[in-house]
Amino acid sequence: PTNKGRAVVPLPPALAVVLKALRRRGAETVIAASDASAVGSIKKSFRTAAAAAGVPWATPHVLRHTCITHLLLAGQNRYDVSKWAAISMAELERTYGHHAPDYPETVAQSWRARRLPEG
Repeated sequence: PTNKGRAVVPLPPALAVVLKALRRRGAETVIAASDASAVGSIKKSFRTAAAAAGVPWATPHVLRHTCITHLLLAGQNRYDVSKWAAISMAELERTYGHHAPDYPETVAQSWRARRLPEG
């Protein structure tokens, strides 16, 4: 085990509704094998699902990276993405900052043409 903390990620409201409905029906797990039994190993199951989808190289980290990238490309606030993904602002800027559509144009646009004093 590592000392890394786990992110607490708020669920999208629509997914929360589905999960609550499943719980009311007595479902103990949402992650299930094809025979509806509980998955024994998340890692092995993810690898199997990725291979079946034709992306055997995909990992949960790749999904995280892709999600953060798409959030920034969609113009989401960097601070909000940082908090949602439980990543520091410094790491977000270092790794993903170039994906934000306002990079570096907003800085360039902030410089306004100023008149030089005559004389």
